[in-house]
Amino acid sequence: MSDSRNQEAQFHHILDGLMDGVVVVDQKGGVRYRNPAAEPLLRLLPPTLFEKDTIWKAKVGKTLELLRARPEGGSSVVELRVAATRWEDQPAYLAVLRDISEEKERERKLQEELDQSQARAAQLEAMRFVADQLNQAVMLDETIQSGLQMIQALTGAMAVWAILAEEGKSPQLVLIEDRPGAAPLVQRDTLNLPQDCTCLTRYLAGEITAPLFIENCEWMGALFKDARPPYRHVSFPLATDVKALGVLNVAPAEGEEMSDATRDLVAGLSRQLAVAIQRARQYSASLQMLRQSEAISDVTRTIGSTLDLPTMLQNVLRLAVELTAAEAGSLALLSEDEEYLNFPFVCGLPPDVALQPLMRGKNLFWDAILSKKPLLINDFSESGEGLLGSLIPDLRGLLMAPILTAERCYGVIALYNLGREGRFSDFDLSLVESLGRQAGMAVQNAQLYFEVQQLTTTDALTGLNTTPSFNNLAVKEVERAWRYGRPLSIILVDIDGMKGINASAGMPAGDLALQAVARACLHSLRRVDILGRYENDAIVLLLPETDIFRAHDVAERLRLQVASTPIETDAGPVTVTVSMGVAGIAGRQEVDLSTLIERAEAALFDARLKGPNSVAVWHEEG
Repeated sequence: MSDSRNQEAQFHHILDGLMDGVVVVDQKGGVRYRNPAAEPLLRLLPPTLFEKDTIWKAKVGKTLELLRARPEGGSSVVELRVAATRWEDQPAYLAVLRDISEEKERERKLQEELDQSQARAAQLEAMRFVADQLNQAVMLDETIQSGLQMIQALTGAMAVWAILAEEGKSPQLVLIEDRPGAAPLVQRDTLNLPQDCTCLTRYLAGEITAPLFIENCEWMGALFKDARPPYRHVSFPLATDVKALGVLNVAPAEGEEMSDATRDLVAGLSRQLAVAIQRARQYSASLQMLRQSEAISDVTRTIGSTLDLPTMLQNVLRLAVELTAAEAGSLALLSEDEEYLNFPFVCGLPPDVALQPLMRGKNLFWDAILSKKPLLINDFSESGEGLLGSLIPDLRGLLMAPILTAERCYGVIALYNLGREGRFSDFDLSLVESLGRQAGMAVQNAQLYFEVQQLTTTDALTGLNTTPSFNNLAVKEVERAWRYGRPLSIILVDIDGMKGINASAGMPAGDLALQAVARACLHSLRRVDILGRYENDAIVLLLPETDIFRAHDVAERLRLQVASTPIETDAGPVTVTVSMGVAGIAGRQEVDLSTLIERAEAALFDARLKGPNSVAVWHEEG
């Protein structure tokens, strides 16, 4: 008997020392034993927990989690495991209790972090998709329409619209709606904002740099006439790192609110759209420059085709009329004493209009000559310009530019719209101004044409050759190398982890990385080497008179230089590394450029297998 009691006392002593709570309950629900660790846990649980109807055979062998609110706030989670046992030779239940509140809180926080990470990953994927789509757009309207439609699709908004402003011009509204009866295409209109609407001005001044919730905006109510109040939308700054372009506005679907995650997503997309719009504007400006250059080239050829001054000036006037689609034109020249204008050249004027010599005085012709500035009038007022109205009946539009050299003004070109609704554009004004300046300056015209042509052969981001320009130059070097048996090598450079750089330091960091690698290549290579941008984020280097061993040394030096020069981003310094594939030809190998590039690509693939920041050389099998 004493041994049995000693064993029972030892058993009680073991149970009393456990960290988990232990409760023994008989089949009638009576608590027969509980250790000290069970006391605080039982206070967290309902008092009816161990009644006969609560613990039954179905619970045996299972683990339960019991949630209980704390009196002082918060909640506790107690884990309960039930097992069948015997106590004092009677059937009973053994309940083991454990406070797992902290574990559950850690699990909850981990889940929250996981959810946030997944949301951020989804956001980054959406931004990458939008960036890819915007990069495919070239023209301004195409870029804006693509951006707004994707933002609307990603947010499920009722309407998305942008207000764009350019210096010296009225703001323009660009609208996309997703409501019955609304056209799903871009609608562009000049915008007349109410005088008390200061948000756009503040956004363009850089005073507002964060999303702004706007409610019950009367102007929005007028814009969406069939919408029901309250009118709600969120405005986002439409700005690049260096310039504010306007405001992006998103109106959630009626009855819905914009979540924080959606707001963060649209803020990022707004920055991407601003960069794309700025790029499209720059492309349009370059295209306009190219068109202007081509027109100037026509004038240069016309001027250079004859030494007969009257014939040359008549051709310049004819080209000015044709290029601007004007209905008529005249070219006036100053007299020797610069006291009156003669009109020896006219084009398209009615037979009954005879322009007589015009003495120096207060009129538009002399204003253009004395100010040496072009003039554009699309809404011609007879009351304001009586002289021209009397000289040229039915005059609707006038475009005028002085004929200039660096030293003096020789006359003026004037173009007319007579009785039609057509309007001269700013491009027409710029073109005719250039025509006036270029008359007699063929050499200067050729130089300007060459500079504009450079826009089509030089990559704007890196300053390297574009792929077509590189190919044109490289083909000649490859042919020369195998014809004369001279060594030649090629290096294909690829930035490691470009997606990771964009994800960690922002989308502009990728461009900075590419520019940094391009600079390193330009500084490290010779003037005779040919450098080009190759397939977005890669750079290709062609090294004449260089065998594959020297090319490998060049690649190694370049690799070390890039890795040792971090780039500065908004997120802080970022280390950039590159992988490179090297290939070459020696002797009279008949290898064309495409084969040489394929070999460099194969070597680059081997370099990537070795790991980032590596160089590999192509070797012929066997």
